[in-house]
Amino acid sequence: MPCAAPLEPNAEPKKQALGVEGDAAFQIDCQETATARENAISFVVCVGNDMSLSAIHSAQVLSYGGRAYGTEFKVNVNTASAAEAFGGAGQKVDDPKAISSALDKALSSRVPYVIDIVVDTEENPIFN
Repeated sequence: MPCAAPLEPNAEPKKQALGVEGDAAFQIDCQETATARENAISFVVCVGNDMSLSAIHSAQVLSYGGRAYGTEFKVNVNTASAAEAFGGAGQKVDDPKAISSALDKALSSRVPYVIDIVVDTEENPIFN
C-alpha cells in the first residue's frame, strides 16, 4: 500500500520531509495533501507518473506469459494539479534535467508540494 503522503505529516515539524511514490499510490493517498494543508504541514512528494500500476503490470507479465490486464491508465492524471486542488502546490516535470530545480522550489515551499515526474511507460521495473 502507498505510504509517502500519509507518513510525511508525521515527520519532525521543523524538518522538511521528502517522499517518493508512483502515480497509482498517490491517487490512493492524495487526500493527505488536504490534511497537511489544514494543519500547516509542508512536505514534498515526488510522483513517478508512468500511467500504470507498474509493479502489478510487471508481475502479471512475468506470471502470465507476457500478458497483463487492467494495469494501464487511460487518463493521465496530473498529480501536481491534484495537489493544487487539495490546497498544496505542484509542478509537472517531463525533462529529467528539470528535476533538480523542481526539488529546490519544492523544498523551499511552505505547503505540501507534489512533483509529477513523467516516466517512460516502457521502463517499468521487473520483479522476480
